[in-house]
Order: sequence, then C-alpha cells, then structure tokens
Amino acid sequence: MKPFSRIIVSVIAICMLLSVSTAFAADYDNVVLRFNGTEDYTIAYGVLEIVNSERAANGLSPLSMDRDLLAVAMQRAAEIAIFFDHTRPDGSDCFSAFPARFEYSHIGENIALGQESAAEVMTSWMNSPGHRANILTADYKSIGIGCFYQYGVVHWVQVFSSETASVPSPVPEDRGVTASVAVSSDYCDLYFDIEATEDEDYSQLYIVNVNPFFEDSFVFLNNDIVTYKANENGIAAVTEGGLVSSPSKMGFVAIEAYIGGVSVCRDTLFYSDHDFNTGDVNNDSDINNTDLILVARYIVSIPVSIDTMAADVNYDNSVTNSDLILLARHIVGLYEF
Repeated sequence: MKPFSRIIVSVIAICMLLSVSTAFAADYDNVVLRFNGTEDYTIAYGVLEIVNSERAANGLSPLSMDRDLLAVAMQRAAEIAIFFDHTRPDGSDCFSAFPARFEYSHIGENIALGQESAAEVMTSWMNSPGHRANILTADYKSIGIGCFYQYGVVHWVQVFSSETASVPSPVPEDRGVTASVAVSSDYCDLYFDIEATEDEDYSQLYIVNVNPFFEDSFVFLNNDIVTYKANENGIAAVTEGGLVSSPSKMGFVAIEAYIGGVSVCRDTLFYSDHDFNTGDVNNDSDINNTDLILVARYIVSIPVSIDTMAADVNYDNSVTNSDLILLARHIVGLYEF
C-alpha cells in the first residue's frame, strides 16, 4: 500500500481529510527509527556469484563474503530505504558504518534501489562506470552485500575492502528483521498515514517515510516507537498508540507524533461532510470566493468551520475580493486575524 500526502477515508457519513503541510516540518537529530523488513541472504550470495564471474572475465581474483562487511551492507541497505544516498540518514559518511578493522583499508560502496533480482542489479551496476570500477578493483579481497526489502521494493548495497575476509560460518538464512536507523530531519521525509481497522469505529495512525529519491520506496515505522498526542477539540479521540475514534462532529484535530520524546511530525485531521472534489466547499450550490477562501485557509492550517462567515476574513458580513487579499496578506505575514 502506498502512502499519500493527502488521504481521504470514509468514516460513517463523514469524510476525513488528512493533510500534510510543510509548515509543520519538525527539526531533529539522532532520532532512531525502527521498521520491519526482510534481509535476503540467498539473493545476496547470488550477487556474489555474478560479481566473481565478472571479475574472472576480467582476469581478477574472486572476492570473499566478509562477516562484518555483510552486516554493514545489510544495515546500509535498510538505511537507503530511508535515504538513498552514500550519506547516511543521520548525515554521516557511509564509511562510518565500517568497523575499525577496516580503518586503513581501501574501501568502497555501491548502492541501488528497485531492481528485482541479482542479475538485474548487477546489470545496472556493470553498466555504470563508477559502480563497475568498484566491482573490478584489483586490490579488493572482501565484500559485503546487502539486500533488504519492505513492501516489495528491494534495496541493494555492496561494500568492498582490501582486507582479507573473515568468512561467515554458517551462511546466514533469510530472515525478517526490525531495522534500527538513526536519522536527522534533513535526511528523511516523515508523513502521517491513516488506515481503517477491523473496528469500524476506529482508524489507526502510522508514520511513513517516503524516500525522496524514489517515491515507491517507503517504510512504515513500527508504532511501538511512536507516541501520538492530539488537541482533540471534542471532535475525535486520539490515543497515544494512534487509534482515532470516529468523529462526533466536524472540525480540526491537531496531531503530533513523538519518537523518543522528540517531535517528528505534526499535522491536522480535518473532518467534513462536504465534497472537496466538486469545488463547492461549503455546499451552497455555488462556486465563488467563499470556496476559495475556505480551502486556502485549510491549506495553510487556519482552523475554520465550514460556513460562509468563516470566509469573512475582515468580519464585514460579506465575502468579497477584499477577503481574498487579506488572506493572501496573512499568509505572507502582512495581516493578522
């Protein structure tokens, strides 16, 4: 299932629109995200076979899988699910993931995302000069290969070293894992998602990271690390675990998510029985300035009730171009309500 920045969920006879506003972006460092996924060692060793086949075709000695590099590669594969780059999601260099024994080695890293097989990812790497050069570097002796996936998108990593390998014994089996990744707000993109539950009276909030380099690569964070807080306004109850009750009336519920006591995501649940798809926001059978102002106020998260007077910015009992102008001035900081 794919998260969207705007999500509409039917709740009895009321529609719930969950918006995401960049005005609510939180700043944080060294927050640890946890999420489930699969480490596929069978495919990783399949990549190694192709690596050594390519090296043999170029007169080079084979590489051996190294126990420590294998762990590094699997960790980095989980990390690029959050942020696809040689910079780690906490802002540090990718080589900071290597243990101290490689400090004075010649080391390298290849990454890839979205290829579905060992053969496909190796074709991509061998067709790229920089990646090919790493695979065919003569003085490399050891390698670690990461293959991590969640919701079907595979994340690939190769790490190389000139150190002699400490070969894993036995070869690890494929396994489900809970990945732990330290992040900075500059290198991740967290959103709320909301899903129906078996109990029609409740929905469940989640935090989702969408990879900025590949929107089909997203991870659902484990909810056991998240605490949800809300200004419910008597509209809908929100538990610390993210369960949201059906609304008792229309209006706004401000929600905020914390991980390790740090705010990582803020947004607003907006409940309305009006159809935002027609343009007639206030259901008065007319599309005019009132509808423009109501949706603009919603976008910039100025709480409103859905009625004509909510669009009367200057409180003169009419909705005119003056209200549009005043709202625009407010958005840029030149007018206060």
